[in-house]
Amino acid sequence: MKKVNKIFFILFLIPAFSFQNVSADNGQIDFYEMSDIEVISVFSKSSNLAPEENYRLGLAYKNTGSTKAAFSSFVLSAFTKNLAYTDSYTYFNNKIYRSPHYNSALAQIIEILYSDYQYDTAIRLYSLLDNNDPVLFFNTALIISNCYSALNKLNKSVEILNSIRNISIKSNSFEKLRKLRLGGIFEKMDKPESAYNLYFSIIKTEDLSWEGNIAVRNIFRMIQNNQIKPQNQDRYLISSYLTSIKMFEESQAIISSASGMKFQAITIRNLCGLKKSKEAKNIISNNTESEVLLAAFAESLWKYSAKSDAAEFSESEELYKKNETILQYMISYYTGRNIQKAAEYLVVLEKNYRQNPENEKFYWYTAKEYIEKKNYSEALKILEKQINLYAGGTYYGNAVYWISKINKNINPEIYLKMMILNRPDSVYVFRLFDRISSNFNLHEYSKNFETAVSENNVDNMIYYHFILFCLEKDSQSKNRRIHTIFSNKNISYAGFEQFINSGTNYSFKKYSKILENYYNCADFSNITALENYLSYDEDYRKLSAKTIYKLYCRHNFYYQKYYYASYLLKLYNLHENISLLNRSIAESLYPLAYYDIVKTNCFKQKLDPLLILSLIRAESAYKPSAKSASDAKGLMQIMDNTAAELSRKTGLLEYNIFSPEDNIIFGTYYFNWLRNYFSGNMTFTIGAYNAGPSNMKKWQKQYDSGDEDYFIEKIPFLETRNYILKIAKYRSIYDKLY
Repeated sequence: MKKVNKIFFILFLIPAFSFQNVSADNGQIDFYEMSDIEVISVFSKSSNLAPEENYRLGLAYKNTGSTKAAFSSFVLSAFTKNLAYTDSYTYFNNKIYRSPHYNSALAQIIEILYSDYQYDTAIRLYSLLDNNDPVLFFNTALIISNCYSALNKLNKSVEILNSIRNISIKSNSFEKLRKLRLGGIFEKMDKPESAYNLYFSIIKTEDLSWEGNIAVRNIFRMIQNNQIKPQNQDRYLISSYLTSIKMFEESQAIISSASGMKFQAITIRNLCGLKKSKEAKNIISNNTESEVLLAAFAESLWKYSAKSDAAEFSESEELYKKNETILQYMISYYTGRNIQKAAEYLVVLEKNYRQNPENEKFYWYTAKEYIEKKNYSEALKILEKQINLYAGGTYYGNAVYWISKINKNINPEIYLKMMILNRPDSVYVFRLFDRISSNFNLHEYSKNFETAVSENNVDNMIYYHFILFCLEKDSQSKNRRIHTIFSNKNISYAGFEQFINSGTNYSFKKYSKILENYYNCADFSNITALENYLSYDEDYRKLSAKTIYKLYCRHNFYYQKYYYASYLLKLYNLHENISLLNRSIAESLYPLAYYDIVKTNCFKQKLDPLLILSLIRAESAYKPSAKSASDAKGLMQIMDNTAAELSRKTGLLEYNIFSPEDNIIFGTYYFNWLRNYFSGNMTFTIGAYNAGPSNMKKWQKQYDSGDEDYFIEKIPFLETRNYILKIAKYRSIYDKLY
């Protein structure tokens, strides 16, 4: 008897199950946020599992390496009724009692069979797989191609990979993966030219990716083994790609015998990347008239050598005037070193490259340095240019706020309106509102809104509505005003509102059902995979995001709701104007996450719960399992050594750092300690939570002059500056919503 049959034999000695949901006294057990170990602990003890629970149990066993147990659970998840066993193919060929998870369970079983060397059985079961889910079908086809390859049936492997081309070609990433696999088969068939053509088609787009990384490495190996001899134009592209991924020696080996200016430029980049800038400069000295080589050397110096050397070489007016990248490097270098020079280079940038929106940041950084030096007249000149050139840009709110602060002769409301209409998501919008709102009169602005309606002035309607929203907080009158504003069909927020509330597109319905099935059994990796595949089409990208958003809303997953609400706004190219968003989206972006725990611990520490929620949003976006690059963990991003110390101070000797309750206990205790340490100053306290109390104490001594705005801009850590401003914005919005 084959190994797989033994598994089935043991499996069907188990008594028949009724497949009802596992229940406890307090209702259905929610396994959506359970770890694999928790799932196994709870569900493996029950003989009364529904198909989706068996599937989730199968995932847990698979993720923890228990392949045989995973196999059994996936088999049970495929049907709604326990069936008599004959053989695996006959068993899965039953069409009557299939569960909604049949297809994905079958794909999981095929993968397990492949890993257990049961190639023939896997191939036979593949014929039963439905192709409704393109990602599942594609990934399983890759496994079957490997099965044929292992059986040395290479033509069949090629046939399978060609059969999924229509699926993969809709997704660039899938198509590159298919080509990689097919290239590997052609190499095994001793068809190096065919393999090379596939690998080269991946890298010739110059789109850096992990597939391209593998493809170019394969090409390099084939060249080194004398399996292929590319033409010069191909060698140039191959070596360029290798240089881009910092494989300098390999890149140079590809073009060692090539001649010509473009190959010399690559050689210069490779030598600089290998820290051999003197040798690179020798090439330049023999070709002083070549702008291409001069630019290649200058850019490489900026990337791989001392910045002072790069700046000295780039001083040539002919060089930086004709190269935007070098000009950007020069402005960045002199900002903080020589503001006068930075400003001079900014003038050249404005003259030659003002159309590039990426250049807006150089205006802000140069102006910010003038602000720090309290040279407000020069700062104002640059800021006014910035807002005229880049209306609504990333740094638009920064510029407008500081113009309003510097230009005291002009009514700041003018600047507030500019921000609300162009960058309502800026951290400076509520900062300016809070600064001047004491002068606002609710009755007066209500009349102003009605006047704007009578004049059909949409900009004024949006502005006065925003002010009224902030003054009244969320209310029924907000909904009436939104209805009036949205009656103008040109308002993009109206289209977004309609989309969120609309049903599912008919052509998308099958994908919607598949996504829901994955959600029901907590198969989040397949949700992500299908979503990525559907993203090739703009409409499907929006529909899949909306479908997943609503699925997560159903169970109130704070992080996922926040993520997809933000993503949907991005797909619609909308800035976050909280006053124009419906309550569902607004609450998803700013939820009362884990509020009972937050409120209880804030009461103990005498803290503002809405401030702590703002902190959680900034730290982890409400994701309990969040883990930073510096190994901070959980909702409030607590370091392990900090947790150990807080454990002793709070008396919480046994804790799970990823538990919302334990993490919030530690986070609120620590925040309260910081507040006391900084004598109640919330700017210092919030900044210290991000950068540490010692850094904040040092900055306090160096930069605190009594002007909070000035102090924040002087903080040398960009992350901490933004952190303080974000927390202030989030806290203000929470106050308006709740």
